[in-house]
Amino acid sequence: MAYTKKVWKDAPDTSTPINAANLNHMEDGIAEADVNAQNALDRLDDVDDEITQINSDLTELRLAIKTRTQTYSITSTSQTAGYYYQNLGIPSEIGSTNKIYSCMLVTNTGVGTVVSIGVDTDSNYVNVRYTQAPNNGSITLRFLYNGN
Repeated sequence: MAYTKKVWKDAPDTSTPINAANLNHMEDGIAEADVNAQNALDRLDDVDDEITQINSDLTELRLAIKTRTQTYSITSTSQTAGYYYQNLGIPSEIGSTNKIYSCMLVTNTGVGTVVSIGVDTDSNYVNVRYTQAPNNGSITLRFLYNGN
């Protein structure tokens, strides 16, 4: 229950007498404020514990995620449905037992526009599609994977 402030008046006004009822009203308000403050501190402690746990979880996740950058020479490709493609091996460091979260293009030299990059962990390769036939170029891919 919210505290209702009493507006005190100086004597000779008698509308706000200093008596047990008014003093108890103040005491009740102080006690309620103290309980509310303690409850808020308890909730802050709970939030602090949750933040500590989240930070711990993030640290474990950061330690488990690794990156690997790999440059591939592109000399020839196959063509299907108007696109050129090439299957490139997943770096052995990553292997087929680690989960790949992401594979992104870092650099592209002489291979035209890269349309898509797909990872097939079952077959252990990366499929790269281009808009035009590459001419002795290279691409660099960055893999984000679990490092367990």
